[in-house]
Amino acid sequence: MRIPVLLMCTAALAAQAPAPDPASMTVDQVLAKLFDAEGGIAKLKSIQSRRITGHIEGLPDPVSFDQLNARPDRIRLTTRTEARPAAEGQPAQPAATQVKTFDGKAGWAWSDTEAPRALEPEEIKVLDADFDGPLMDYAAKGNKVEFEGLQTFQNQKALVLKVTLKDKRVQTMYLDPKTFLKFSQVNGEGKAGTELDFWDYQEVEGMPMAYEVIIGPVSVRVDRIQLNAPISDTDFAPPKK
Repeated sequence: MRIPVLLMCTAALAAQAPAPDPASMTVDQVLAKLFDAEGGIAKLKSIQSRRITGHIEGLPDPVSFDQLNARPDRIRLTTRTEARPAAEGQPAQPAATQVKTFDGKAGWAWSDTEAPRALEPEEIKVLDADFDGPLMDYAAKGNKVEFEGLQTFQNQKALVLKVTLKDKRVQTMYLDPKTFLKFSQVNGEGKAGTELDFWDYQEVEGMPMAYEVIIGPVSVRVDRIQLNAPISDTDFAPPKK
């Protein structure tokens, strides 16, 4: 098969053309690069459910967690605090399990010692149940995303995205200008903001995902990520009495 010379030259020049300066990109160009780095929009949207299990380090007692998410905004978060034996005048502490769920309309919380109760609206917000996060289809969700250019954050260059959610909460995301993956995020503004740092990206079915999130002195470490995990409507409902 013969390929026209002009077509070959055009393809060669395109391959050698320099990548656009990240600082001059539009917000939608940055988001497109981010989604491509995460595996591509088609692949991301093919995931219908996700189960993440892991443990939390830096707390007084060992804590493990099991988080189940399903489209479009259902979540079940189970945390278990391990038993602590009596020591140095402190009484023994039994193991404790807490569960929070949201089925897309209402949320509940219960534990070993507390009966199910309805979650308050602010508690539901904290769960961040949106399966795709605030960036995917942001305009349709009523969110606003602004690209604030290339800045220095944590002594390194970062592409900065300011996200204003529909409920007016603000998140600032910092992307690596080489990989376009998020390495840090600040929830809130000013001194009241909470910083989350994302580390140890590993591939899960061809998609890079952070296996460690550091929040101050606490490290949330992922042990396993299961995509398209089996789910049931009962996973997101309160327990039957």
